[in-house]
Amino acid sequence: MQLFFWKKDDHKIKELEEKIKNINDQIINIKKENEKLKERVDEEEKTISILRESNIKLGEALIKLAKTIEYKKETVDSQEKRNIRKEGEHVLLEEEIIKILQERNQPIQAREISQLTGRTREHVSRTLKSMTDKGIVKREKKGKLFLYSLKDNS
Repeated sequence: MQLFFWKKDDHKIKELEEKIKNINDQIINIKKENEKLKERVDEEEKTISILRESNIKLGEALIKLAKTIEYKKETVDSQEKRNIRKEGEHVLLEEEIIKILQERNQPIQAREISQLTGRTREHVSRTLKSMTDKGIVKREKKGKLFLYSLKDNS
């Protein structure tokens, strides 16, 4: 009867050894899988790190671009305002010159117009040149002097 118990125990022991071997094999497989996963996690962390750095650089570039665009917009807006103001001043000076030429009803020098308008002679001369090109005034040369008067059709 004792032999029977040994055989029974022996059979149990073999079953348990087989189970232990299976469990050890599973542990080895789990460790291998764990190593593979660690490697993937390390690779993903490197990728995430690179992406973070790129994201930060892109964010900084975007902020810089936004500031540049805002600066350019302000520059363009202020330049457009200056151009509009200059054009308005130019038109006002033209109207003032026309009024002076109508009142005088005789040819007049750019120097005299500049004294009457309070503008520099150069500024008045440029405006008179523009008005001559447009056909509003006519320019006559008398000796060294240029005299300006309204054209007959104005």
